[in-house]
Amino acid sequence: MNSKLITTITDSLISDIKSGKTEVGQMFSSERELSIRFSTSRPSIREALIELEKMGYAKLSSKHRPRADLPTVDKIVTQSMVQIRGLLGKSETASYLEQLRQFIELGALRTVIEKSSTIKLSEIHSSLLECHEAVGDLKKFISADIKFHQSIVAVVENPILISIHRQLLHANLLTRKGLKNQRDHDLMVYGEHSEIYKGIHDGNSEKAVQVMEKHLSRSFKSSLIVP
Repeated sequence: MNSKLITTITDSLISDIKSGKTEVGQMFSSERELSIRFSTSRPSIREALIELEKMGYAKLSSKHRPRADLPTVDKIVTQSMVQIRGLLGKSETASYLEQLRQFIELGALRTVIEKSSTIKLSEIHSSLLECHEAVGDLKKFISADIKFHQSIVAVVENPILISIHRQLLHANLLTRKGLKNQRDHDLMVYGEHSEIYKGIHDGNSEKAVQVMEKHLSRSFKSSLIVP
């Protein structure tokens, strides 16, 4: 395929979407109409539409013509995560992603302690209380656990980092299965969360980071169940 031609087609269709000429959710013109518009073959149009989907500007379907779309940080990150998991082995990917999560959370934790506002601190405290109320209920506790960690990373106010972190949390925590001693496990996790929050509240970065490192390391090791 002629890469310059494909770029010309995608750029033109993206321009249509951004200008409002083609509305988000609206079907693109048929392949025949597009091939006439760009003086090219249908295979070239299909290739351009596939590229458009990769860029987040199209939704392809076997049931109807492609529809216009707009990329978002979450969509891009989700697609990237899928590709990363396909490149590496399952165990290797899990290890790398958990390492990335630790870098994000520990870095965010230091930012929280240095710059956290009263509002952000209250949000972290609120998520901590939710963890306590959800102890013993697997589904509710996982939701509260995710919220606690997200409330810490949210302080950095970086949409890309927040989206990546959200994906990492969901991949790690939403697959968690119930335990016979679920209540004891939840109380242990809540206790670690409480220590982290106390470190943040007291401005004790060394203590908060130390507990967080222990917390994340234990959480990851517990997911490596012996077959």
